[in-house]
Amino acid sequence: MPHTYKLHYFNVKGFAEISRLIFAAAGVEYEDIRYERETTWPEAKKNMPYGTVPVLEIDDGLSERPVMLTESFTIAKYLAVIFNLNGKTALEGARIDEIVEFTRDLIKDLLVMHYEKDQNKKEKIQEELKVKLPVHLAKLEKKLLKNNSGDGFFVGDKLSLADLQVYAVTSSWMPAECLVCCPKVQALNARIEEIHCIKKWLEIRPKTDH
Repeated sequence: MPHTYKLHYFNVKGFAEISRLIFAAAGVEYEDIRYERETTWPEAKKNMPYGTVPVLEIDDGLSERPVMLTESFTIAKYLAVIFNLNGKTALEGARIDEIVEFTRDLIKDLLVMHYEKDQNKKEKIQEELKVKLPVHLAKLEKKLLKNNSGDGFFVGDKLSLADLQVYAVTSSWMPAECLVCCPKVQALNARIEEIHCIKKWLEIRPKTDH
C-alpha cells in the first residue's frame, strides 16, 4: 500500500517550502495543511509532537497510527532519500548536506532581521546583509562552477535536494538583487522553474507575502 502524506505548516513558504518543492519535483501528491497563527494554529499546536511545525504526517496504511516527523531539514532529507533526490552515492549525499547546511546558516542571518522589532536596528541589519549576503552567495556560485562549469547541478548530474534548497532560499528568503553576482545560480534557478511539475506548483501554490 502506498504511503500518504500530510504536511503541516503555516500559510507561508518559510521552512516548509523546500518539502513542497520536493513533492512537486517527485510528482507525489500530499495534503498541504496550512494554519493561521492567530486562529487555527493554537488548537492544532496541541497535536504536534513538539508544539512546532513543519510536521510531516506519514501513513503507511499498516501502522496503528501515522508517524509524525518533525524538523524542516529532517523532513526534507527523508523525502529527498525516498524520492531519489539525494544523490547516487553516500559521498554525493554528504555533498548535498553540505550545501543545505550552508544555506541554513544564511537563513539564520535573515531570521535575525525578520524578528527584529526595533525599526532602526532592523534597517541597520538590512544594510549589513546587503554586503554580507552577496559574499556568501558568491561561495555558492563557486561551488556550482566546479560541477560541469556551472551549467548543470550542484551535485552529480541530476536535480537534487541541494538545488531545490538553494532555489527555495534564494527565491523565498532574500531580495533578488543579492543574486546579481551569481549568474550561474540564477540560471539554475530559472531551469528549475521550467521543470514541468515544479512550474505547475509555482502556478498553483497559494500567494503569500513570504
